[in-house]
Amino acid sequence: MSNNPRLPIPEKFEVRDGLQSMEISYRWKSPMFYFLAIFAVFWNGFLVVWYTIAFSVQMEGEMDLMFKLFPLIHVAVGLGLLYYAICGFLNTTYVKVNHREIDISFAPLPFWGAKNISTADIEQLFVREKMRTNKGRTQVTYQVDAILTTGKSKALIGGFSDAQQAQYIEQKIERFLDIKDEEVY
Repeated sequence: MSNNPRLPIPEKFEVRDGLQSMEISYRWKSPMFYFLAIFAVFWNGFLVVWYTIAFSVQMEGEMDLMFKLFPLIHVAVGLGLLYYAICGFLNTTYVKVNHREIDISFAPLPFWGAKNISTADIEQLFVREKMRTNKGRTQVTYQVDAILTTGKSKALIGGFSDAQQAQYIEQKIERFLDIKDEEVY
């Protein structure tokens, strides 16, 4: 059990505590998703124009095929961006904990990263800082990881821009499961 002072509930988080289970939920909604939605609409709009031209103009053999197949990867990216933006407006993340398992899910739209882990397999929880550099700019995010009884580390949930959000989830789960908070290196 953690001896650290209890962290306050972060903004956008909702917590339901019970004797047999606990649930933390939070909405994804942020200003970033407005930008992504607008960008995805323009991206996909360009591809609609591209394919309108591609299917209305007849070209010779390989050139016609290349003109139609080349942008398929761009179509996939555009649809993926649009789906992610829609998820950003609609989705909520749910971290459900009982004495048997930790279940992480997203609703109403399915999204990558949902998982279910047996609490018997968890030895310790900790917050990991992740740094990504793109064009000289460094972006820092935080995630909650579990050290399993096998000694391996497994990411539970991440993408937090504020360390306190990840620390709050770590602390709530540790307190609920009576896991002693220990420093992880």
